[in-house]
Amino acid sequence: EEPLFRDNNIQLYERIESIAVECFNKALTNIWPLLHNYLINSIHITVDATGMLCNSSSTLAGYNFVDSTPPKGNYRFDLSPNYLQKLLVSSANGEKLGLKYNTIWEHEIIHLLDHYESLKASVYAETNVAADYFKYYLLGFRIEGVAELYFLLKGGREDIKTMSEAKDKFEKNLANIKKYISENPIVTFKDKNEVYKSYDFYEVGPWIILDFLRTFEGDFHEEMINGIIEKVESGEEIEHKVILEVLKIALRIKTEIFLDTYNI
Repeated sequence: EEPLFRDNNIQLYERIESIAVECFNKALTNIWPLLHNYLINSIHITVDATGMLCNSSSTLAGYNFVDSTPPKGNYRFDLSPNYLQKLLVSSANGEKLGLKYNTIWEHEIIHLLDHYESLKASVYAETNVAADYFKYYLLGFRIEGVAELYFLLKGGREDIKTMSEAKDKFEKNLANIKKYISENPIVTFKDKNEVYKSYDFYEVGPWIILDFLRTFEGDFHEEMINGIIEKVESGEEIEHKVILEVLKIALRIKTEIFLDTYNI
């Protein structure tokens, strides 16, 4: 008998599929009001049990925009070994996942909603010209910032607790990168993986998106966003329907507008 097809392995595979689908469906329900105009024929989740796809230790899951085809309604996601282990252990022990792990799929589904802006950003990913690669770096704050808004507005503050802290860190990051670019006009593979990679895309990014929304579309949302920022700074969870409204607005931030605001 082939080891892969032993009864205990089949049961494990079925358990993995059941847990993954259950968590994804819960997130899909949470974000569904934003998806009602989208064509959805199939959603495929690749469970990366061996780490061949998600080879970073910090990766939990991913929306595969390269292999997804929105015009046909087909979307692909990856689930990493790290997240899989968390799901299996928490399920076996009857434990509730923390907010970060409990909002992973919402984050990735928001990437689905943001598909074409991710595609635009990817244009700059392969360049070795520092001034152009800076655009890819900068758009990391937009792309991950929009996707991570859900976590932040659910009360998921991390080390950054206030808007002033986020803006200060963002400005320092940009200043440091601009200085590095002035001294290193060509980007190496090592640079891309060490100098330009940052968890701040996820932690600082959503704050910067909120700040951007204050003056977005002719300051129309300023009063609402200021009120939300005040609540977030005090550690409050924002009402779900308000979170969806903020996401709807944030997803209207085009790549070009964001670059025009912050680019060199």
